[in-house]
Amino acid sequence: MYTDYDIIKSNATSIVVSTSGTTEETFASSRGLCFLSTDTYISLGLGWGDYWCYNDWYFDVTAGYEFHTYWNQNVLPQINDCSQTPSALYGDLFMHGLVLTGRLDF
Repeated sequence: MYTDYDIIKSNATSIVVSTSGTTEETFASSRGLCFLSTDTYISLGLGWGDYWCYNDWYFDVTAGYEFHTYWNQNVLPQINDCSQTPSALYGDLFMHGLVLTGRLDF
């Protein structure tokens, strides 16, 4: 999967005091982060289907457990502090759960 993040920070304010007077300056910074990462998908389940009413109707039921792993998805530490080493901040995202499906064809 390809992800692209545009980070814009505009909250840095500094006060400069010189012999000509005091001025306030606001700095804005922007940075782009692009990643190409993999997705691992595992599914295990059971299904049953049968025709009814002289093969005019088809009913199908499945139940399965799915597990997804998205590698290197944690980019929040990189957004907050851009000076860190990017390879030390990666984290994985895991999602899993039960999936129930019913289908009726007529």
